[in-house]
Amino acid sequence: MIKIRKRQDRVGLININQQGFKMEIIKYRTNKDIDILFENEYIAKSKTYDYFKNGKINNPYYKSIFGVGFIGDGEYNSLNSATLYAKWYNMIGRCYSKKVQIKQSSYIGCSVCSEWHNFQNFAKWFNNNIWSEECNVVDKDILIKGNKIYSPDTCILVDININSLFTKCDKSRSDCPIGVHKIKGRITGNNYIAECSMLLNKNNNKRTRYLGVFNTTIEAFNAYKSFKESYIKQVADDYANKYPNFPKRLYGAMYNYEVEITD
Repeated sequence: MIKIRKRQDRVGLININQQGFKMEIIKYRTNKDIDILFENEYIAKSKTYDYFKNGKINNPYYKSIFGVGFIGDGEYNSLNSATLYAKWYNMIGRCYSKKVQIKQSSYIGCSVCSEWHNFQNFAKWFNNNIWSEECNVVDKDILIKGNKIYSPDTCILVDININSLFTKCDKSRSDCPIGVHKIKGRITGNNYIAECSMLLNKNNNKRTRYLGVFNTTIEAFNAYKSFKESYIKQVADDYANKYPNFPKRLYGAMYNYEVEITD
């Protein structure tokens, strides 16, 4: 409990806030203008004594998001940057929420770099790397295939079109390689069809490019691989011509991307 002190004797007063942090008054100008030192050395300035007394001064470095993420001290918050906050929150959740990973098992083993545990750092990176109005997807797999870490070095901003080029649907292809499916009921002859999805747009409309029927899964996959790699290069060229700020490392990653039978 806080002991009643005279106004001029409140410097050094200690309390515990609602997050469980110890806090100490280090400057007391008026009851509506005090500075607080938290045990993690963060200083909250120009707070009120009533909020201190009631434990309502929050520490922005409290790891409130899945025990990992925190808002940090800066210009961004969940209100003035709601869309960015949702992206950051969901990214943290995919990596550290067991409940999320039960539904999305592909994120098991993924992590977020310590720099991005702080929402301020993530928001600054995002805003500094926008190259078009539509590039709002944080992709961790294009620059480094099979990457499991969200970080400034491993991630790139893309739009939904580019993101769709690298999205896999494992549930729909049974035992066949990517881009291949078996013709139902056929026992002999050419049994496997190769197809590739193309041109996903803002309305989520896409078309499928038929690539042929083949006798083996390997033949069908090779047809898909050749077409898909060529198509990704075509898209990279189209974007580079359309957007002056299209990232060079994104362009290079798309041009060097290899489709593998294990995808």
